[in-house]
Amino acid sequence: MGAWSLPCGWRLLFFALLAVAEVHGSSGAKAADALPPRLFSAEVRTLRRIAAEIGISSWNLSANPCGSGGLACDCSFNNKTICHVTDIFLNGHNFSAQLPPDFADLPNLIQLDLSRNLFHGAVPDQWARMRLQGLSLMGNRLSGPFPMVLTKITTLTNMSIEGNEFHGLIPPEIGQLAQMEKLIISTNEFTGPLPAALSLLTNLTDLVLRNCSISGSLPPYIGDMENLKHLDLSFNKLTGKIPDSFTSMEV
Repeated sequence: MGAWSLPCGWRLLFFALLAVAEVHGSSGAKAADALPPRLFSAEVRTLRRIAAEIGISSWNLSANPCGSGGLACDCSFNNKTICHVTDIFLNGHNFSAQLPPDFADLPNLIQLDLSRNLFHGAVPDQWARMRLQGLSLMGNRLSGPFPMVLTKITTLTNMSIEGNEFHGLIPPEIGQLAQMEKLIISTNEFTGPLPAALSLLTNLTDLVLRNCSISGSLPPYIGDMENLKHLDLSFNKLTGKIPDSFTSMEV
């Protein structure tokens, strides 16, 4: 007996059905690839806690909130199906609360702007885990000694705590912020001289300590900061002569 085979008409029908199945399979795969990215579930829970603590109503956390309400995300994870929060801008909303420690539970967060609100109290210790590059707490009602926890966020390149109610000495631990480029700590109630450890911030382009109540003499090391372009030490209690090193500055 010869090998069994389908009649010609049946063979044509079989190949037609096979082609249809391939088309549908390809369309299904494309549809799966086209699914919109979603925010990582643990970060959704974190944002819910933050929203509840400070009274945010603009985050639609039942959908993907990225790109709205001051949230920016990186959605390149897991073949572009998962997003992680990278930037939060909540400036100028008059939020009145303590700073939520939960911001530290957003591991990909690199920019945080909480300026021009009514946040009060201290900076949470949990923030030491953060890997921020930019932080603005300008124009709030934060208080207490210089927030030591900020000196542990060694990834910072830009920080402003201007216009709060911090007081006391500027600690030598500020020298740990070696990547800092723009440091603005104006309009607080600091006392005493500028710490020598400030000289370790060799990447500084902007140093603004206007109206900080700092005292003592002008440190010569400031004149040796080669990258410094903007320096404001006005309205303080500094005394003595201007160091010779300042003559070569290009500010």
